This record gives sequence, structure tokens and C-alpha cells, in this order.
Amino acid sequence: PPILSGIDVLAANPGGSATPTVDVEVSTDNGTTWTPVASGVALDAMGSGTLPWTAGPVTGGNTGLLRVSAAGGPEDLSDASFSVANDGPDYFVNDASTAGDVFTGSVGDDLNDGKTPATPMASVFALLAAYDLDPGDIVHVDTGDYLLVRNLLIGEGDSGVTLEGPEGAGAVLDRDDPLDTKSYAFELAGADNVTLHRITITEARYGGYASDGADSDGFTASECVFTGHVTGSHLDRSNDYATVVDCEMVSGSIGIHGGGVGLDILDSRISGHTTIGIEVVNTDHDHPTRIRGSTVANNQTGIDASGLGVWIEENLVYGNTTGVAISSESRVVGNTVYG
Repeated sequence: PPILSGIDVLAANPGGSATPTVDVEVSTDNGTTWTPVASGVALDAMGSGTLPWTAGPVTGGNTGLLRVSAAGGPEDLSDASFSVANDGPDYFVNDASTAGDVFTGSVGDDLNDGKTPATPMASVFALLAAYDLDPGDIVHVDTGDYLLVRNLLIGEGDSGVTLEGPEGAGAVLDRDDPLDTKSYAFELAGADNVTLHRITITEARYGGYASDGADSDGFTASECVFTGHVTGSHLDRSNDYATVVDCEMVSGSIGIHGGGVGLDILDSRISGHTTIGIEVVNTDHDHPTRIRGSTVANNQTGIDASGLGVWIEENLVYGNTTGVAISSESRVVGNTVYG
């Protein structure tokens, strides 16, 4: 077989240095002014070097540049300008309009850093791709319609994040594809303790989806609206301790399917589903599923509960072909059920 051997050919450079070093500077105003970052950074024989740098100061957009220069010799600049954002927990997204906006003062642009109300990004996709979000981080999604051209995947690295819309759930995430069986507005894939607050989610096969084995625990949806889906929210087994509170699930086949343990559906309104309003399967006596204080109306079946430890308490269930169907060891107390 052929053999390829690599050979280094070295030649002395009379004008070179045996111990080359460079100075590094940063500009936050596209090169008008420069601030030293480090001096005398050593280079190897291939002209490469490294240095630790805590990025800063904060730029006012994509106005950052780095300059590397050798003493009395050549210099080089960044190939493109970049931004250095603040390290706070708040992030901002806005559509192409400022009408009705609450969080931001400018239209969104994915070239922005998304870190101030004046520099919102235009899509949640771009923001999740740009940042590694941490527990306690809040993405403020302002009033507007946001077309989702693919599933919004929230993975383990973004555990603990909150997506928050304005009062009245005026931030609309529109998947615009309810017929595709793999169309999810958002999908949890190993991310724990994700919260959606005051978000409207529409026109997906599944408004929210976490598959069996995704192991995304502690999901919370509060004051959200799920509408125009085949299934509003599908949280399969292994996705435990989810909470749905003060939400609306309107129209479709199934409002919410919950297969994990410890699911709470509280003070919510589930209506107009052709199969089931609330479908839950619990497998752990010690971590019951609770359906409490909710209105379940005008569905084929209002509530369908199976498995172990389902508590159905103080709900208003009416206008369904079947009000409550139980095939489990359940506790049903204080509900109002009528045709």
C-alpha cells in the first residue's frame, strides 16, 4: 500500500526571533480605541499562543475587535466584530414590531446580543443557540407572533431556564404545522425545571412534548394558553413532578397527557377536545398525580385517570360526553360533575 510520510522542513529566518511574543489588545468601538489585554504572550514554532482572558468590557452591540501585534512587526485583527454581553440572568426577544411591547424598546434582530431591552434578539431559537442558559435565567419574550420553523428543543444544558411572556400571554409561539406527527412547539430533552410563564403555544401536533425516557423533571407551565394542537401537552413517563397551573388547553384531540409521577394540574381550564380533556397515568402511590380546582368542559371525556394514586379534587366538570373515567386507585372528592 502507499505510504505517506510527513517531513518538517525548517529554515533559519535572519530577521526572526528565537522567542517570539505578541501583544493583545481589545476594542469595544470597532477599532477607534484600544485597551491592552496582555503583553509578551509567547508563541510556539508554528506561531500559535494562548492566554486566559475574562471577556470584557461589555460592548454596545457587535463592536468588539481583538488585535494581535508583534513588536516592530506585523499585526492582525479579528476577522469580524463581536459582542461582549453582560453576565446577568435576563435575556430579551422581540418580533419585528414594538406594538404592545412590555419588556423591550426595540424590534428584534438576531445580530443583537439579546441582553438588554434595547438589544433584543428576534427568535428564541437564536438566543438558545447563542447562550448556555443556567438555572435562574429568564428569557423575556415580548408581545408578538413568533413562527417556529422547527421544534424548539430545550436540552439538559438549559435546565432551570424560564421563558416569560407579558401579561395576557401575548407572546405567541406558532408552530404552524399541526398535521406533521413530529411537529412540537417545544420539546424537552433532559432539561429539568424548565418554566413557561404567560406564553401562548399554537398550531403544533404537540404543543409541548417530552418523550418516554427524556427524563425532564420539574417542568412548569403557568398562565399559558395551548390551542390548535392535536395534543396540547404530552409529558410521557420519566418526566416527573410537572406542574400545570392556571393554564388554558383549548380544542384539539387531547388537552394534556401526563405519564410521569407527581404531576399537578391546578386551577386550569381544559375544553373542546374531541377525545379527552385530561388523560393521566400514575405509577407511584407515594407521589400522586393531583387534578385540583380546574374546569374541564365540553370534551368527549373530561378526565381519564388510570394507574396508582390519582387525586381528583374540587374540579368543575361539565358538558362532556363522559365526565370522569377512572380505572385506578384514585381519590375523587368535592367535584361538581354534570352533563
